[in-house]
Amino acid sequence: MVGFVNVEWGIIFYRLITISRRCKMKVDPISQEVDGKVCDLLISMVGKPDNFKFCKASNTYDNRYRIDMYVKIFKNDLEGQVIGWSCSAKLESKNKLRITSQSAPVSGMII
Repeated sequence: MVGFVNVEWGIIFYRLITISRRCKMKVDPISQEVDGKVCDLLISMVGKPDNFKFCKASNTYDNRYRIDMYVKIFKNDLEGQVIGWSCSAKLESKNKLRITSQSAPVSGMII
């Protein structure tokens, strides 16, 4: 009887692992803001890139944000937008933002 219970739990555990490997976990941000307080702090620190369109800050956890600056692009006379610069930052106080990692800066930025 004991051996049967162990085999049954082994099968359940194997199925859970198989299912978790097939499913990709997507983590939704706690909150998002477009051209809000966090973006204003970042822009005052680093400036706006050329062809700046808008800034989007996603609160990933605690006081940590992923911040994307979108820029306009033109292709075949059509206007589009891409992420021109991205960074991770921590909001340390009401008016203090610390950049923890970043992508390569684009033209027009102070970094």
